[in-house]
Order: sequence, then structure tokens, then C-alpha cells
Amino acid sequence: MTTTKPTIVLVPGAWHSPASFAPTTALLEASGYTVHAVSLPSVGANPPLENWDADVSAIRTTVESAIGTGNDVVVVMHSYGGLPTQDAVKGLDASSRSASGERGGVIRLVYLAAFFADEGGYLMGFLGDQDLPWFDRKDDRTLSPATPLETFYHDVPYELATKNIASLQPHSYQTFWSKTGYAAWKHIPSTYLVCEDDKAIPAQSQDGLLAGAKENGGKFDTVERVKASHSPFLSVPEWTAGALRRACGEDVPVTAV
Repeated sequence: MTTTKPTIVLVPGAWHSPASFAPTTALLEASGYTVHAVSLPSVGANPPLENWDADVSAIRTTVESAIGTGNDVVVVMHSYGGLPTQDAVKGLDASSRSASGERGGVIRLVYLAAFFADEGGYLMGFLGDQDLPWFDRKDDRTLSPATPLETFYHDVPYELATKNIASLQPHSYQTFWSKTGYAAWKHIPSTYLVCEDDKAIPAQSQDGLLAGAKENGGKFDTVERVKASHSPFLSVPEWTAGALRRACGEDVPVTAV
């Protein structure tokens, strides 16, 4: 029986960079994990992208690098990041690779207050094809959050929250209309981490996604809940790191929040 820890790949949401995960990443690395993080091309692109193809490619390249010569990989997705990742991991799961005579691959998906959809689904479809009140959409088809402190970071220490707000970049709006071609959560064991005090994707919406998955062949075998904002990797990094370690197969007690 191998005791080698899987490699972790982190996929940020819209507007965010890998640096946003820093408090949680540091805890994971201190626990012996190798962590790769994706820089989404749709974040800060000038001119903005017309679709999410570049995001899908960047995620896939990072996952392939993490697999390397045969590593097991757990892919952790936040918010928007859950959708392009579905397409990116097609054929990279451990079962598919094993059938092709290859070692390693994606053994689990972790959705951290993240969207997922059936084939043909897209982010704006969850919103009734209407911008949310806090969407600040520009004429060049870039999108920024009008109220990031309240929407993303209301429970994050103020200094850390303002630091992250300063690092946010405009997102390519058209990626929110790109449609998924592969429902990875039907094929790969999955964990969902529900953020119960989320102002961006309310817990009710997250629970609705899970209810739909249960009726539609989803492989969500684990659901954990935390009273936190949309950014638990900043507000409760100890809990988040523990949840990710559990998703990787460790027997880690739940940290009180």
C-alpha cells in the first residue's frame, strides 16, 4: 500500500490569481503536499477572451504536469473554476489512464463553493442569463466585482481582504457564456465544500446544485459544510486545508470554526 500523498492542483475562480490561495497553500505544503496552481488566462486578459478555451487549456496543461510520470492528482476548484475544469480533465482521470496502460491521474475533484453543470451548461445559465447586481460590466466586455469586500471577503481579516481586493483583475465576461462539453463530476469521485455564509453563491444555490447532481448521476460521495464566506481559503485556512487533506485520503479531524 502506497503512502505517497496525491499532488494537488488549485483552480481559482474569476478575477482571482493563485496568490489568493496562499494561506491554505502554505498549510498544505507544510503537511507534505506538492501544490500546483493555475493562472487563468481569462483573468486580466487584454483584450478580453471570447471564450474559455484558453482557461481549459491552461488547466489541462497544469493537471498533466501534476500527473507527470504517474502521480495521483486531486483537483480543487473555486467558483467559476469548476466549469472549465470539467472539460479540462476529460480523459485524465485515473480510471481512463489505467485503461490506456498509464499510471496516475485525477483521483478526485473538490468543488469549493464552485459551479458545475451538465453537458451544455454555462455559468450565466445559472443566473437566468442576467447579470448579478454586483457585476460591473464594461463596454470592452470585461467584468469586475463592484462590492468585493462584501461579496467575497466579509469574514476575512480586513488587511488580508484589502490586499486581495488590490490583486483582483478584470475577468473576460464571455467565458461566463461558454458551454461545458463534459460532466466530469459524473465520472470522477467528487467532494463538495459548501460555504454557508457565502454572499456570491448562496448556500441555497450550492445545495441546489448538489440536489440536481444526486438526481443526475453525480459522484459526490462527500459533502462538508463550513460557516464561511465565498473565500474560506482566506478566512478559515486551517479548516480548508483540513478538508482538502481529507479529500486526499488523510484521516484529519475537522477544525472548529
